[in-house]
Amino acid sequence: MSNLTRTADYLSDSLEALGFIIMSKKSGEGLPLVAFRLPPQEDRNYDEFALAHQLRVRGWVVPAYTMAPHTKNLKMLRVVVREDFTKNRCDSLIADIKLSQQLLEQMDRDSIKKQEDFIHKHHTASGKATHNHPKYRVRSCAAVFFFFFPLFLFGPT
Repeated sequence: MSNLTRTADYLSDSLEALGFIIMSKKSGEGLPLVAFRLPPQEDRNYDEFALAHQLRVRGWVVPAYTMAPHTKNLKMLRVVVREDFTKNRCDSLIADIKLSQQLLEQMDRDSIKKQEDFIHKHHTASGKATHNHPKYRVRSCAAVFFFFFPLFLFGPT
């Protein structure tokens, strides 16, 4: 557990050096995770969700969240430090965050808006698919599970 704490603290310190605001506790207080957000700037064209998408393009799953309703749309990103998240991987993540920020800073507001619209239309519409055959559109997942995985339910025959 101390290795996870050291890695989380290293990531937290590195992100703080890049100018991010760290929202999680350090030194083993709480879970081994790093919650952070961008510093408030009026002239920045991107937000935490755009940064999370750019990291996803580079192979990282760093979710972005909007906090509770009374927090004035406060957004944050979160990295959970697991056993396989070594210092080398942490350095790779930090390098990819830097590259993603550089890419987003080069994009203008319209390009980022088009990208966000595309993501919203194509990546969050999984339940609104209209291209499926009408017969299979309402099929329950339980029936599919039973069809493909009957051995898990009843054992070998």
